[in-house]
Amino acid sequence: MVVGNHPAVNDWPGYSEAGAWREFVGGQLAAKALGVAAECIVKSLILISPKTGEYFGVVISGVSRLNIKRACSELAVPKLKFASAEQIKTLTGFRIGGVPATSLRRCKEILIDNKVLVRDTVIGAGGDEYCGMEFSPSELAHAIGAKAVDIAE
Repeated sequence: MVVGNHPAVNDWPGYSEAGAWREFVGGQLAAKALGVAAECIVKSLILISPKTGEYFGVVISGVSRLNIKRACSELAVPKLKFASAEQIKTLTGFRIGGVPATSLRRCKEILIDNKVLVRDTVIGAGGDEYCGMEFSPSELAHAIGAKAVDIAE
């Protein structure tokens, strides 16, 4: 179910074409625009191992922060950093703010936070920062082979 392409997005406080994705990092504005709890918004993150160049995907609540040390431990990788906008676009074909969770299948491994899995449905990016999709997080985890862990704060 597509829930986005909200017509008032240009009127949101702090909105700018170049920096629109920054406003979605916390999920607060998307939740407000869609009339849902902020915990219902999820973000798809892509990390990279500086040593191997391998990518790792993470799905967490839009109001949570990733604990990178826990992610490293769960993935048995000594160091991870956030992939750059260019790396994300090259890997997934999508820009930051619009990366659908299904595109994380291109990553070596994928983690999904347990706090996301307690919800019946969540809303994640649907291809750009103006469009979202509602889906079952447990079905997503199964479809993309994500491991359920506690990695968000």
